Amino acid sequence: MNWLLIANLLYVYLTAAILILVFSVGSYSDILTSFLLENPQVPFLLLILLAVVILIGTVIFAIRLRKKILTKEEIYTLAGSYRTMKLLQIPAYLIIFATGVLCLLTIFTFGISVILLIIDGIGVALSGIYALAVLQKLRERELITTTRQIVLGVMSFVFCLDVIAAVIAGSTRTRK
Repeated sequence: MNWLLIANLLYVYLTAAILILVFSVGSYSDILTSFLLENPQVPFLLLILLAVVILIGTVIFAIRLRKKILTKEEIYTLAGSYRTMKLLQIPAYLIIFATGVLCLLTIFTFGISVILLIIDGIGVALSGIYALAVLQKLRERELITTTRQIVLGVMSFVFCLDVIAAVIAGSTRTRK
């Protein structure tokens, strides 16, 4: 896995960790929780900074990948790594989703749900840009059709469907 995939994983799991720390009860988290409650902008600034780094890296990756000639094996590895990254993100997204749903229950925490929706959207968009680069390479080597590339590309930017798109793209080798 390259550093962008690891950074995408880190982004989602950092979000989940912040939520766990903020909403956890117990002495082990008192110091961190009090810090986060007194400085709520710090974790979100960290997430924004990480998102910007991932965005810049992903755009550079996509531009370089477009110019690079890859073998079928390298493309299969790239698609498989993308699939693995999306599958590894599922537990963190479940934590974020569950927290968001629970925060919808009261009017006082509704804002947290909106923030989580935005954070999730950024995470899906960042990995979606990566997916477009991978799908373009699969299409260049005629491993997928143009129609499949377009459908999977759109799916890559939709929450939950992005995982299905990653599994389909990552399983290209087994279908050929």
